[in-house]
Amino acid sequence: MSERLRVETLAAGGDGLARRADGAAVFIHGGLPGDLWSGTFEPLGRRAFRLVEAERLEDGPQRTPARCPSRPQCGGCNWHELERAASMRAKGGILRDALTRIAGLEAPLAIEQLTPSEPYDGRYRVGLRVTPSGLAYSGHASHDSVVWSRCEALTPHLEVVMKDVSQKLASLPPGLVSVQASLSADGRKSAARLTVIDQLTRPAIRHLCQAVVAETALDGAWVGVDHEVIEAGQTRLSGLISSGVSRRYLVRGGAFHQANPTINKAIVRAVVEAAGAGRRTRVVDMHGGAGNFGLALAAKGADVTISETDPWVFADLEVNAASYRGRGVVHAAEMSGAQALKRCSRRGRVDVAVFDAPRTGDPSGAKAVAEIRPKRVVALGCDPSTFARDLQAMGLGRGYRLERLGLWDAFPQTHHFESLAVLECVS
Repeated sequence: MSERLRVETLAAGGDGLARRADGAAVFIHGGLPGDLWSGTFEPLGRRAFRLVEAERLEDGPQRTPARCPSRPQCGGCNWHELERAASMRAKGGILRDALTRIAGLEAPLAIEQLTPSEPYDGRYRVGLRVTPSGLAYSGHASHDSVVWSRCEALTPHLEVVMKDVSQKLASLPPGLVSVQASLSADGRKSAARLTVIDQLTRPAIRHLCQAVVAETALDGAWVGVDHEVIEAGQTRLSGLISSGVSRRYLVRGGAFHQANPTINKAIVRAVVEAAGAGRRTRVVDMHGGAGNFGLALAAKGADVTISETDPWVFADLEVNAASYRGRGVVHAAEMSGAQALKRCSRRGRVDVAVFDAPRTGDPSGAKAVAEIRPKRVVALGCDPSTFARDLQAMGLGRGYRLERLGLWDAFPQTHHFESLAVLECVS
C-alpha cells in the first residue's frame, strides 16, 4: 500500500529523511526538505526504511528547477535542485550531527564556512564510462548508463575535451572501458587514465593510448598494468596540487586530486596556517598523495615525511620531491600513515600530523595518532561519518582538544563536502 510522507531534512548520504507515524526513519532518494512523496517501505533495519516505487507529489520550498538535461537520471549531482544556501546549512548540520553522535562531542565548535577567495568554476576531474552511444555517467544505484551530452558541473574546457573524446570513440581501437580525465589548472592541457578490458595485451594498450592522443583533444593517456605505466603524450599535469604554491608540482591526469584547483588552493593554505610549521618543525603528512600539503609545509622550513601507498601516486610524489627546492626537507615514504608516524616518532616527538584519510577513513592511522600523540593534528575528511569516527579514535575530547572546525563546499550540487578539524594535544 502506497503511503505519503513529507521530507523533514537531509541525511549524510544525500537522501531526504522523512518519518513514519511511528517515528521510524524513511530515506528517500532525490527527496529535498518540504517535498511530499508517496511510495512503499523497504526495510533497512529495525527502525529504518527506504521509500521505493517513489513518486514526488509536491515540491518543497527549497527546490529549484533543474538546469541539467541529465537530471534526475544521472547519479552525480544529487543536490542539483537544492538552493545553495540550504545546501550549506544542511552540510553544516550533517557534520555537527556526526561529531555529536559518533565522536561524542557534547557541544561542537561553531563551524566555519570556509570560502575560497576566487570563484568556483567547475570540476577539473571527471570519470566516464564507455558505451556504444558515447561516454556516459552511471545512473543512481544501478548499472544503467546516462549518455553524456553536456555537464554544467565541469569547467567549460574539460567539458569540451570530453565531448570531443565521446565523439571520437568510434575511431579508436577496441578495448576501452572508462576514461578518468583531468585538466591542468591553467586549462591548457588535459590527460586521462584509461581503464581497458583484461584481455588487452601491452602492445595493444600502447597502441590505444597513442590513438587516444592522436585522435582526441586529450594531450596524454596512460594505463597502469601491474607495476608498469604504459603511456602516450604528456600525462603529468601542472597546477593540480598546491595550486598557487609551486608550479613544479605535477600529478598524472586521472589520478586522485582535488576536483577544483581554486578549492585546493584554499585547503592547502588553511592546512599550512593551521599547522603553524616553521624551520625544523617535524611534520608527518600521513596520506600525502603527490605532495599536496607536505611540499607546501616543507616550503615553510619544516622537516616533512610524506607517506603514500598507491604506487602510481607515489611515483608522482617521488618526481615532486626530487624537484623540490625550498628551506625545509622532504622525505617520501612508500608506507601507510600509521607506519610513517611511528617511524618518525622514534627520532623524537612529532610536532604536526596532517591526517587526510580516504573516504573510508583510516582507523589504524587514527589509532597511531592516539598512541604517538603529536602536538597538533590537522585533520581533513570527505565523509562526515568516517571523519568523526577517526577523530574519536584519535582521542578527541580526551587527549586532544578541538581548536577549529570548518567545511568547504568543495563539491557543489552534491551532498559531499570537505571537513577540517584542528586538534591540540592537552598533555
